[in-house]
Amino acid sequence: MNLEKIKIIVEQGVAIFLGFSLLFLFIAFLSRAIKFRFFSKNLDKFNTEEDLILELQKGLHLISSITTNSVYIGLFGTVVGILITLQSVNLDKTKLVANLALPLISTAAAIIVAIIGNFIVNYLEEYANRV
Repeated sequence: MNLEKIKIIVEQGVAIFLGFSLLFLFIAFLSRAIKFRFFSKNLDKFNTEEDLILELQKGLHLISSITTNSVYIGLFGTVVGILITLQSVNLDKTKLVANLALPLISTAAAIIVAIIGNFIVNYLEEYANRV
């Protein structure tokens, strides 16, 4: 397998992972928001405030893990893309710049996923602590 095929596979894998991560974050946010609304209207189902907070914080560690790891996945795609591009250094300057652009886009996408995920986790934790 040549380096270009490996680069394409890694870049597409990173893009697919980040796309699914973003989709999961939005679905998790919506489901948690619905659950929070339900719990806040049915507070009498919980014996103590700690039980309510524990129930509201269930699953937030998964969202937090996806948020944290998306940056590393994006950086992995960037490093692999740059290494493969630099190994084929005999390219002219326009091809070199074009080949370096896509790995950097994967990093930008990973950072966007991480920022959105971080916002969601912080919002849901704050909401859980306010109730």
